[in-house]
Amino acid sequence: MFPTKPMTPTKLPAVFRWATAIVFFLTAAGHASAYGKMSNEPAIWFVFSFQQLAFGLIVTLIARNPAPRDRLILLSIASAPLLESLLMMKYLGFILPTYLVFASGLLPLIAGLLLPKTER
Repeated sequence: MFPTKPMTPTKLPAVFRWATAIVFFLTAAGHASAYGKMSNEPAIWFVFSFQQLAFGLIVTLIARNPAPRDRLILLSIASAPLLESLLMMKYLGFILPTYLVFASGLLPLIAGLLLPKTER
């Protein structure tokens, strides 16, 4: 079958960083494809797509060459989707997109927590 390599502590953070980037790009593509179709306010869809695309690009740069200083960046990026999911829960309820946005906030949170702390 497939060669199996054990998941080491050094590979796990990389998996989360790349998964985070992929999720952000897929979310941006999904929202961009629904631009103007799903809401009376298409600008909201455009802004959310642009935000997800920007986050995906930033996380891709971090995933290619991670450094301890990137921990704060990943944790900051995680805050936006997590807060958005709270707003979605309040105004839209517990629907599938709410869980997906919440998950897209958990990935950079975990990726950031797995990076070593910056030494002063």
